[in-house]
Amino acid sequence: MTPLLWAILALALGLALVALELFIPSGGLLSLLAIIALVVSISFIYRGYGFLIGTVYLAGIVVMAPLVLAGAVRWWPRTPMGRKILNLPATGDSAEPHSPFSQLDYLLGKHGHAKSKMVLSGSIVVDGKSYDAISEGLMIEPGEGVKVVRVDGNRIVVRKVREDEQFQESGEQDILSRPASDVIPGAFEDPLA
Repeated sequence: MTPLLWAILALALGLALVALELFIPSGGLLSLLAIIALVVSISFIYRGYGFLIGTVYLAGIVVMAPLVLAGAVRWWPRTPMGRKILNLPATGDSAEPHSPFSQLDYLLGKHGHAKSKMVLSGSIVVDGKSYDAISEGLMIEPGEGVKVVRVDGNRIVVRKVREDEQFQESGEQDILSRPASDVIPGAFEDPLA
């Protein structure tokens, strides 16, 4: 076999090991083997074809190795190991829409009541279902009305219902049955008085 064939084989092995280092955690062993393979490839060209061709070949490797590494880094999040490490959902994952935490956005703005004492966190009941929630800062006693103000993934943030919002939680009055002066405060005052 010619030195060129040996050099190309060692180069292919070195570039494959560089890419493989991203996919198989080896503690740097694969990177060390890749560097050795690249040095062997360069030495075959220098010995077989001289200084000028060897230097051009070395320049090609200096350009090609980072491109292969960048391509592997770009492709890595699409691999099963990359998705696990980066905590990304699996492609075509049919279980994700059925996750109990992916459908909590419908709670935003809903009213309920505290099931347990909420110093910072506790249980709430909204629409007859119990949820773990975090208070926006104030302590909430069991039975007090709460409003869901934010949903961040699986975290439900609530605040104590203010006096003017109590009617919404009980469901006894809707906005259409209230007087207009209650719904639009200050709209019916005499501006000249």
